[in-house]
Amino acid sequence: MIENSLFNLDHETPKITTYRAIYCLTIPVILFIFGIFFLRDIYNPVQVSLEEKRKLFQWPELTIQSLVNGTYTKNVEAYISDHFPLRGVMIPLASHLKSLRGINLQDYVLEIKGADNGFEDTNSMDARHKKANESNKKDSNGLKMVEGVLIHKDQALFLFGGSAASIRGFANSVNFWKDKFASDPSLKSPIKVSVVYTPTSSYFYLPEKYQSHARAEAKNIEDLRAQLSPDIHFAQVIQEMQGHESEPLFYKTDHHWTGLGAYYAYRAWAISNQIKPVSLSDMDKHIAPGILGSYWNLTRAPEIEGADKFTEYYIPPVKVLSSFEYAGPDQKTPVAWSFFSPKSPGYLIFLGGDLPLMVANTNAGTGKKVLLVKNSYGNAFAPYLLSHFDTVVVIDYRYLTRNIKEIISTFGITDLVFVNVTMIANSGAHQQRLKDLANGSKNAWSLNGEKEDSKKGITGNEESTVVPKESLNDDRNIENLSEKNPDISNNQKNGQ
Repeated sequence: MIENSLFNLDHETPKITTYRAIYCLTIPVILFIFGIFFLRDIYNPVQVSLEEKRKLFQWPELTIQSLVNGTYTKNVEAYISDHFPLRGVMIPLASHLKSLRGINLQDYVLEIKGADNGFEDTNSMDARHKKANESNKKDSNGLKMVEGVLIHKDQALFLFGGSAASIRGFANSVNFWKDKFASDPSLKSPIKVSVVYTPTSSYFYLPEKYQSHARAEAKNIEDLRAQLSPDIHFAQVIQEMQGHESEPLFYKTDHHWTGLGAYYAYRAWAISNQIKPVSLSDMDKHIAPGILGSYWNLTRAPEIEGADKFTEYYIPPVKVLSSFEYAGPDQKTPVAWSFFSPKSPGYLIFLGGDLPLMVANTNAGTGKKVLLVKNSYGNAFAPYLLSHFDTVVVIDYRYLTRNIKEIISTFGITDLVFVNVTMIANSGAHQQRLKDLANGSKNAWSLNGEKEDSKKGITGNEESTVVPKESLNDDRNIENLSEKNPDISNNQKNGQ
């Protein structure tokens, strides 16, 4: 028995040796291939991830300050994470495997706050509803939930969780801007202030069975209106959109509205300001390829993968004399840039994406100049303003570092318009950024999807540190989204 065992062992030794040799050769080959991909990305880096709809982190500049305070090594780690070889293959695979675990249908998202992975903010689920179900459940209505987003037929829907308390910070920020800039006694005349506040697609399309799992967006919109200064013009967006639910108002795979949805919001804004809106029939309609948006990127749900087959956009009947992005470290260097980018995919057609500062001069001949304060939700809205203003200044409050009072003075602003959506405006991080910007802070969020937080706060003079994307899942400044009313049973549409 022993001899037989030894004989077999000796007999199989060459096979074992061969396998070991193969393993020893395979590992260096794999490392070599990965190294080639990595070196290729260093010398010819990919700038934008089309799958994630965001700008990828670029190789950081080495300075003594960044080396000492640790931001250089953090930024190198962020670069490696963004440019890992075959990352484009790995991400969909990982997302697909994760989605197979499923989420219990009773789980829901209370808010979205913080980063730039397609959403304005990362998902934050209520502590009482974090348990995931190991099976990928579907109910009789064909609904399922992946990563906190409801999938209904060919559409992804977000479940809203804001309240009168959580929207108070946004109202305070807008009122603060009005008091600080629009009512400045040094101005020849007060600046007219408008707010365009829109619901998400869930307001119109969330099945009745699941409306009890979300707070009412209509009520949140009215809560904002009640807390704004009475002389601020408030656009009745829902009223203009109602009756058009069969039209593509929102993307199905993305959290943004479409060019058509933004058009109805523009109509609401014009009516609230006693301005005659331009009709759709007077605009040039264009159709571009569709989008695989933020909801799809988050869920990778096959049901919605081909839902947004095209993107419509409408060009107003006005001549744009010049159009610029203001770039450079001080955001004062004009670079030719268009309000439409037809060669870009999906929602990136509008403004070409998120830029800190854009300005267009037109032949509208109204003598008025507008400053649009927005996040990405304002991108599709901005072009409609071209018909009514000689100068349209568009700022993304997340990324702007230039002084607001200087911008108002330089461009002779007569009108101030805020555009936001319920899922973003209830975020304390966004509310605080608006206040910080008004107070002169230069510590904007990075275009690479990170925030640059000041050590002391809002003055903009303190040393900044770069905060990795993972740290943005905090709950700072989020007020009472569930504490005061843990039983969320509001009806989504009637506002009760």
